[in-house]
Amino acid sequence: MNTETRNCQNCKQNFVIEPDDFNFYEKIQVPPPTWCPECRMKRRMLFRNEFNLHKCKCALCGKEVLSHYSDKVKFPVYCNECWWSDKWDPLQYGRDYDPSRTFFSQWKSLSDATPRPNLEAYQNENSPYSGYTWFSKNVYLSPSTLNSDNVAYSKGAWSCRDTFDSMVILNCESIYQALDSEYCVSCKFISDCKNCLGSSFLFDCRNCSDCFMSSNLHNKKFVFRNEQLSQEEYRKKINDIKNDHQTQKELFSEYIRLRKNSLHKYANMVKCTNSTGNNLSQCKNAKYCFNSESCEDVKYGVQMSHAKDSQDLYGVGDKETSLIYDGVNVGYLDSNNYFSSNTFENCARVQFCDYCRVSQDLFGCISLRKK
Repeated sequence: MNTETRNCQNCKQNFVIEPDDFNFYEKIQVPPPTWCPECRMKRRMLFRNEFNLHKCKCALCGKEVLSHYSDKVKFPVYCNECWWSDKWDPLQYGRDYDPSRTFFSQWKSLSDATPRPNLEAYQNENSPYSGYTWFSKNVYLSPSTLNSDNVAYSKGAWSCRDTFDSMVILNCESIYQALDSEYCVSCKFISDCKNCLGSSFLFDCRNCSDCFMSSNLHNKKFVFRNEQLSQEEYRKKINDIKNDHQTQKELFSEYIRLRKNSLHKYANMVKCTNSTGNNLSQCKNAKYCFNSESCEDVKYGVQMSHAKDSQDLYGVGDKETSLIYDGVNVGYLDSNNYFSSNTFENCARVQFCDYCRVSQDLFGCISLRKK
């Protein structure tokens, strides 16, 4: 099919649907979108509350918990222990389909009645104050954390340990104030760095060790303010820096100026082919994608891992998943999952569902498990 320009029904701006988009829509048998990519992403983000937490009581056991949901929602909110338990049966909320009413009005009635878990959290330990967190331990106020231990005040920490005040980091340890970095150890105040050790106040550095207040370095050691020093000279300068609050404040201001005046690469991509976006690693044919790794033939996605042949996604788990469309917090061993949210882990042929797990062949369902 040919490229087609359409007018977004939301923002009224023109957007383009390309031939490969039409091929994808035809493959999964869905109509082309009527909203532009930007408005579609904003709509998906509305379904993922990462930063606002509310106190509430479990509607089943009465325990006080923190929740993504305020007390204004109509559906019951269960604590995670109750929601995953056999104390209630999701099928009791089922109802007959009425062909005289629209599907979405009936779906809304089902949604208002069916319980949801207080937080999106899965197989965590001692992490009651963090949502969208999986397979992690000792996580505090750090949404979108995966396979990590001892993380606080961060976002998007994947496979990290002992991390504070950081965002979008991968395979890091003993990190403070890191941004868009990976495979770094014992570093603080770094951004766009990879494979760095024992350094601080770095921007866009690769394979560096014991460096301070520098940028655009590759394979360097003992660099102080972009000046190469001997080990003895470097240690002396570092030891002379005071550790009081005022000095650290001045250093941070210098670091901001350093980042502003340094060379900036057009995008942060590693081992990527035919891809556009930023913060991509080992991706192929990833178009307009961000904060993603090991993805192939994907488009309009944010925070994805191991996704293939999929479009319009925000939050995809780190196991192989394919043919996913217009979803939020989906993926993780899924396939043929469309127009759904919080539905993952071995879900297949699922449409218009919310909070369904380990299930197949579902349409318009909520909070089902192993069905």
